Amino acid sequence: MRRAELGRIKRLRGSEVRPQATVARCVMQALLQGVAEGWVRPHVDKTFALAQAGEAQAYIEARRNTGKVVLTT
Repeated sequence: MRRAELGRIKRLRGSEVRPQATVARCVMQALLQGVAEGWVRPHVDKTFALAQAGEAQAYIEARRNTGKVVLTT
């Protein structure tokens, strides 16, 4: 690859940062608003007692969960 092409690629990558950051910020604000209003909630797949933490870890490592795995006290 020629030096001029590398410089062009670097400039393009730098110019993409601001729009991506703006989109990410807007998405995060919408998600936080959804959490605050209650229409965005995590999907809890399974709950384990703290004493069963090893079983919970095995459950996750076996990729059996489809949502969050929660430990309770």
